[in-house]
Amino acid sequence: MEPKYTLFALLLATAPAAAQPTLTTSTSVPQPGEEFVLNNGPWVDNSPSGANVTMSFWNLIAGSDRNWYVDDVAGTSGAANADAQVLTTDGGSDTTYWGVTSGGLEIVGSRTPLEGVINYTDNVLELKLPCTYGTTWTDTYGASFTASGIPATRVGSLTGNADAWGTLVLPVVQTPNVLRVHVRKQTTDQAAIATIVRRTNTWYFYAETMTFPLLKLSIDTIIISGGAPSVTKTAEWMFGPGGVGFGEIDPEQVQFLAYPNPASDVLQLDLGEQGAAATTVALVDAKGAVVREQGVVPSSGLVSLNVQGMAPGAYTVRVLGQGRLLGTQRVVVR
Repeated sequence: MEPKYTLFALLLATAPAAAQPTLTTSTSVPQPGEEFVLNNGPWVDNSPSGANVTMSFWNLIAGSDRNWYVDDVAGTSGAANADAQVLTTDGGSDTTYWGVTSGGLEIVGSRTPLEGVINYTDNVLELKLPCTYGTTWTDTYGASFTASGIPATRVGSLTGNADAWGTLVLPVVQTPNVLRVHVRKQTTDQAAIATIVRRTNTWYFYAETMTFPLLKLSIDTIIISGGAPSVTKTAEWMFGPGGVGFGEIDPEQVQFLAYPNPASDVLQLDLGEQGAAATTVALVDAKGAVVREQGVVPSSGLVSLNVQGMAPGAYTVRVLGQGRLLGTQRVVVR
């Protein structure tokens, strides 16, 4: 395992200069038409808090994946309260309705197989906007709903804290200038047959150019009528299924420019002098499938990738040559 850490240190030594990120309503609110593939796997150790830290999760290994879709609330069945503006859904079991206010991004409703439709009478401020390192907030929330024909009430409290920023390392890509946001919630659902207390710790890892977290870690604890707690730990992330370490990347990784980023027409790559060894560039989707591939003319180091008609979302550019992976970079297509 030791070589992985050695190569990782070399990669960080050539990484782009760090800049503290700021999340805003124009950068961090999901937009209708977007689609994201998230890999799901077991919990791994969390990263340190603080400024300009390395948040390393290269050893994530996926057990499954699922697509998340973003849609306009208008015309959807079971829509949440009037504050709902957009929804995120996996197309079946889980749907969350979101609203955007001067305070930030709010959960205004949800729909799950167990709880059915919940419309909050007091919304949940899940992400305060704008948000940067050191931002904190608190909120209370409430709802009345019917689950399996039984009326219930929900009350809860939340504390949020943007407690870290730096370079996020995922199995096949590293992303600088990522903000970690820690959200703690305690929710009590009261019904005639049971009282359910749920404590949730969630860490969201946001890049300024993405409207959806690159990584989400959760610890979910449920206590039913004072019984023994049930604890579930999960990790969800973009960019490949995992199990690929930085040992597979050349230690002298090619640092290149990819612009405009996000791109909607043509993505320009400038590999510079370091790209002389490159022979091919590939654009890879979140499942690890190659969706575009193009040869490199060594004399120019410039490549134009046509991204018209591609599904919006996050992709990885891979630079290959001499039988190995020379460099990677995350890009967004809109």
